[in-house]
Amino acid sequence: MNEHGFAWHRRAMGLLLALALSGMAPLLVAAEATVLQPQALAQVEALRELSRQRSGVEAKIEAPLYLASLQQRRTKSTTLQRQLAAIGSSFRYVRSGKDGRVDVEVILRRGSAPAAALKRFAELGGEGKAQRLPDGSQMIRGRLALQALRPMAELGEVRSIRRMVGAVTQSQPDPLVRSEGDRTHGADLARNRFGALGQGVKICALSDGVDSLAVSQQRGELPVVDVLPGQAGEGDEGTAMLEILHDLAPQAELGFATAFNGEAQFAQNIIDLAADGCDVIVDDVIYFDESPFQDGPVAQAVNQVTAAGVLYFSSAGNEGNLTDGTSGTWEGDFTPNGQL
Repeated sequence: MNEHGFAWHRRAMGLLLALALSGMAPLLVAAEATVLQPQALAQVEALRELSRQRSGVEAKIEAPLYLASLQQRRTKSTTLQRQLAAIGSSFRYVRSGKDGRVDVEVILRRGSAPAAALKRFAELGGEGKAQRLPDGSQMIRGRLALQALRPMAELGEVRSIRRMVGAVTQSQPDPLVRSEGDRTHGADLARNRFGALGQGVKICALSDGVDSLAVSQQRGELPVVDVLPGQAGEGDEGTAMLEILHDLAPQAELGFATAFNGEAQFAQNIIDLAADGCDVIVDDVIYFDESPFQDGPVAQAVNQVTAAGVLYFSSAGNEGNLTDGTSGTWEGDFTPNGQL
């Protein structure tokens, strides 16, 4: 199997895992039975069995975390041993860090105060802090051992436990280089012809961080930037974005907040930037668990600020292209009649 085949296999097995534990695997098995190898079919069947056996408490735990906790558990159950053997040792389980813990987000039921959950989290050997979600509910974000997941899920206030999803940006350019996009997009022509320099407008960016902000300001590449308190983040993609914005609209005010402290904080920072006077907000951030079918916390925050008149722009992706066979995102025209 070539490298593209391996890549497809990994993606396919990730999909199989998600579908199997959501009870949808039979449809997929029926459709792909002529394609999947016997070992893959055995994995799917084992995953289906594990899904059926999950209790209500265990169903609160995200499937990859639940599987990892089972795999780590020393069990005398011959049934569980058989199921894990069918999944195989090569399966890509969630792995604990050197401290024996994993990064998790414990979502609490709406209206639940975080005090009791924080206390239980600490009793189970976890380290975390409470964070408010845009819908008003609370979550605990931190590190917890795999074997502590089920005891944590037993707490009535807990709605679900999932892996902490990290953010990624589209690229990592040198933050101290002039933007060529100024000429590419004709912004220089617009400034010269219409005098559109960004006067009276505040443009704000969301990215990883602004580590080189002071250096860029010393070199005259950036003016004063209004960074939300405690939200400077880490990294320099944000510095690069601000330099591009300043190149295109040199008289606009600039603002920044990180989007790398989790989706809840990302969403809150969108709202806070708008409240801080941002007329235009841009981001270049991806969280891979953002749903394409319904609005999550980030999309809800975007809807809220755009309804108030803010212009919001997100990166379209920098994932290769279809022509060169390097695309990491689907390209094509949507046709609702089922014909591609």
